[in-house]
Amino acid sequence: MAVCNESKIEFNFDTAIRVYTHDLKCSCTGNYRSDGNSLWPGIDFRVLDHVGWIWLEVKNWRVSAHNEYPRKMKSETFAREMREKFLGTDAFLASKRDPDALPRPLMLIFLFQPQHGADPALKGAAQQLIRNQIHNALTPLNIKFAVLDVADWNRKFPDYPARQI
Repeated sequence: MAVCNESKIEFNFDTAIRVYTHDLKCSCTGNYRSDGNSLWPGIDFRVLDHVGWIWLEVKNWRVSAHNEYPRKMKSETFAREMREKFLGTDAFLASKRDPDALPRPLMLIFLFQPQHGADPALKGAAQQLIRNQIHNALTPLNIKFAVLDVADWNRKFPDYPARQI
């Protein structure tokens, strides 16, 4: 169906039911649609599969930013930015009266890839900071979320393999 790239990470969404790019900077080939968002902060991709929706935000820290990853994983400011991406996507879709503005079930994934493998303690810290920021939005809606790296993604979503390019 679609092969998509963001932050030098490639995702193969060939088996997905639908794929949307939400951020105009993301690139895809194949069968995908663009949300046309150029106004709201938002996640990178929305993917519909047989289980439900996956909303995916991707960050990849390269050699030039190797100290950035640990700092971001412990930053409340960064956690708020991630909350704004989730809420911005929802607000943009709601403004278009999109029936999938806040679909359920929804899995909200933040894929953060450091230069050399992810430290579980840092991923846990980031997950808790983001959870604290979006707890009020997630709890009544029963939305699940996780902070993953590429290896975690491939274990959790084997139908949509990812690789660094």
